[in-house]
Amino acid sequence: MRGLTCGIRCGLAGLLALLGPAVLADVQARQADALARIKAATEQRTLLQTMAKSTCYLMAGVAPQLQAEQAFIASMMFDDNTAALRDGQVEGLTEEDIDAQILSELDRIDQVWRTLAPATRQVMSGDFHAVPVQQLITLTPVAAAHLDALVVRVAEVYYARMVTRGELISTITHATGQSMLMRKAIKEFCYVGIDLMRDEMRGGLGQSIEAFERILDAMETGDFDLEIVDPPGLAALGQMMEIRNVWTDLRPLLERGLQEAPIGPEMLAEVAKMGDEMVALTDGMVLLYLQ
Repeated sequence: MRGLTCGIRCGLAGLLALLGPAVLADVQARQADALARIKAATEQRTLLQTMAKSTCYLMAGVAPQLQAEQAFIASMMFDDNTAALRDGQVEGLTEEDIDAQILSELDRIDQVWRTLAPATRQVMSGDFHAVPVQQLITLTPVAAAHLDALVVRVAEVYYARMVTRGELISTITHATGQSMLMRKAIKEFCYVGIDLMRDEMRGGLGQSIEAFERILDAMETGDFDLEIVDPPGLAALGQMMEIRNVWTDLRPLLERGLQEAPIGPEMLAEVAKMGDEMVALTDGMVLLYLQ
C-alpha cells in the first residue's frame, strides 16, 4: 500500500484550529522539540558512519585533507549531539530527556565512545597503527547497534508528541537513514578496496545497497506501510529526481565492490566523490521534509 499523503495531517490540523492560542503554541513547541530530538538522534548514526568512511579513505590516500576535515567535524558534532540529547541545550530542544531507556542507551554509547573517539582521532591524524585501526573497525558496528536502539526508542517516546505530523517521525528517520546508509556503503566499498576485512565489508556493502534502493523507492511516491510521506512539494520532487539520477550512476560502481576484481585508487576516488554528492542530496531532502 503506497501513497501516504497530507490527508491525515489536514484532518487533524482542523482539530488544532479549534484549540486556543496558548494550547496551540504548546502543541507546536512540543512537536518542534520532538522533531529536533529525532533529527539529532538519527544524525548520530550518520556522523558515526562519516568518521568510519573518512578514516578509511584517509588510509587509502584518497583526498586526505578533505577526509581528515570531514572526520574531525563529525567527531565534534557527535560530542555536541550527545550532550544536546541529554540536557536539551540546543536549538529546538526544550528540556532534558528523562526517559530511562533513552538515558541508558546514551550511557552505552558513551562507554563505547570513550575508546572509539581517541582511536578515530588517532587515525584521522595519520596514525595508522594496528591498535587504533582495529579499535575503529571493531567498535564502529557496536556503536552503530546502540545508536539504532537509541533511534528506535526516541521515535517511540516522541511520536506521542506529534498531533498533526506524527508520520514525519518515521519519514525523517528513513530520510536520515538514507544519508547514513550512503556513508556506510562507501565506507564498506573503501575497506574492500584496501583489502581490509574484505569478506565482512563486502557482505555489509550488499546489504547497504539493497536497503538504500528499497527506501529510495518508498520515498519517491510515499509508502503507507513504512509511514513515509510523499515528497512535500515541487522542490522535494526535484530533489528525489536528482537522487535517483546520481544513484543510477553510483550503484554500478558500488557493485564493483561485490566482485572479485581489484579496486584501484581511481575507482576509490570516483566513488568517494559521487558518494559525497549523494550525501549532500540526501541531507538536503531531510531539510525539505522539515520545512
